[in-house]
Amino acid sequence: MREEFMEESGYIKINNYSRHHGGVDKYLENIFGNSFREYRTRWHQLTKREILTDFPNYVVVETLFNCNYSCKMCHKSVEELRNALSYTDVMSMDMYKHIIDECSEHNCPSVCCTGNYEPLVDRLMVERLKYASEKGILDVIIKTNGSLLSEEIADAFIENGLTRLSISLDAASEETYSKIRSKDYKKVVENTERFLSLRDKKKAKLPVLRLSYCVTSINDFEQESFLNLWKDKADEISFQRFTPPENRENFKHLYPEARESMNFFCSQPFERVVIRGDGNVYPCCYQT
Repeated sequence: MREEFMEESGYIKINNYSRHHGGVDKYLENIFGNSFREYRTRWHQLTKREILTDFPNYVVVETLFNCNYSCKMCHKSVEELRNALSYTDVMSMDMYKHIIDECSEHNCPSVCCTGNYEPLVDRLMVERLKYASEKGILDVIIKTNGSLLSEEIADAFIENGLTRLSISLDAASEETYSKIRSKDYKKVVENTERFLSLRDKKKAKLPVLRLSYCVTSINDFEQESFLNLWKDKADEISFQRFTPPENRENFKHLYPEARESMNFFCSQPFERVVIRGDGNVYPCCYQT
């Protein structure tokens, strides 16, 4: 379990929290054994740019370009950026299986369905994640806004070998959530709690639940409230520094008043590849 607080001029920054002793990595290592520990050790080495690998340690798959939200910190909130990144293709199941088969062949330990879209808009998503698990991918992840997480989908995630479910919530109140994402706050909270109830009912250890909180000028004051609301429920809570999808003025107003030092480098090209629904491959989650 870890909580890290840094207070600057009334702005409280919380970095990370896990209700599991030793964190979620340790929890998953206890389930999967040495293979998971080796994978996460390699992940941290890649993040620090200490090693190179012949095949990506992490493959991000974006199966289509569609989302039911237009969040303030996302490129979709800016028409020019949205149009520049958009495409109409939907990744076929054959292409998806080819990607997963190649990952399996090269012992890639981690596949995540995320990107510039809401993955649960894809009606094949449950089938896609199940296939990755069946092919022996160790860490099968989905990142979602949670609004479409029905009981049926939640049950399928628990039954079909999903390792991690990450839900981006970003608020501790309906009022703040509506300023960032949509008016679905109560629905997302209900979906999240229902998932946890189903997992408990089935006495399942997986998938672990991670709640993600992107800190902006809109929600920076609610971090402690969010932590107190979810720390006894979620397996992990991550408070993330806002990084804009491009460097122009469109997102400048979203930086919190007190900003940590921007001594930052992007480790993504060393860790992963991103494959979009149109078949293009990128070394980073941003393609602008």
